[in-house]
Amino acid sequence: VLKIYVQDLISKDKLEIYSNIVESLQAFGIPSLDLIRGINNKFVQKVKNTNGRNVLATSSKYIVGNYLGESDKVVDEKIVKSIASMLRRLHSALGKISTPSNVKEFNVLTNLNEFLSKKSVKLTVEFFETNNYSIEEIDSYLNFLQDNGEKLIKYFSHNQGFESKHLIYVDFNLNNLLFNDNWEIIKMFDFDTMAVGPINYDVGCSMLYLDLAQKSESTERLIKLYTNTYFD
Repeated sequence: VLKIYVQDLISKDKLEIYSNIVESLQAFGIPSLDLIRGINNKFVQKVKNTNGRNVLATSSKYIVGNYLGESDKVVDEKIVKSIASMLRRLHSALGKISTPSNVKEFNVLTNLNEFLSKKSVKLTVEFFETNNYSIEEIDSYLNFLQDNGEKLIKYFSHNQGFESKHLIYVDFNLNNLLFNDNWEIIKMFDFDTMAVGPINYDVGCSMLYLDLAQKSESTERLIKLYTNTYFD
């Protein structure tokens, strides 16, 4: 399987570092992708696409599995326990890996302020208008965004440094997991957004996907099960 990256979005050196971390995770029993080394024994190769533009590419061994977003499978208690346990194992493994100096640090406050900036709000409104949302629906969402955004900024401003930071996945969710026929996780992918940050960010973001395609059971109950399993 070939994965292509636009070169100006991520550097070749950083992507190579991430690829080596992915390989290291397998020593801890984490089912990360089986990446393949190419020229000069490097995971990342520079190639030109059909438009003559330089892009970066990595390759991994092909594997057959089930993608939850393309199936009729309901997100049930078994799947919730499985992904919570896997995230806990992943954090344990990442905590044992030396963090390279040039891996970016994820800052919750910085991201919140960017998300609430005038530019982001403008793009949000344009998205809603393009998809024919009513003025009332747009206003309702913007009010929700502003009220909760301010609460989150206030909370994190008073609780900075409340927990230790180490490597986190950043994009751990049901869309980045591959399952076998028994709905057990057999592969995880898309590690190229890794950063140094609070592990609770991973926990929180992954919960957003427990109602994937609105096929889950009671989301509130599954969230409680998810957090209990992770922190048990």
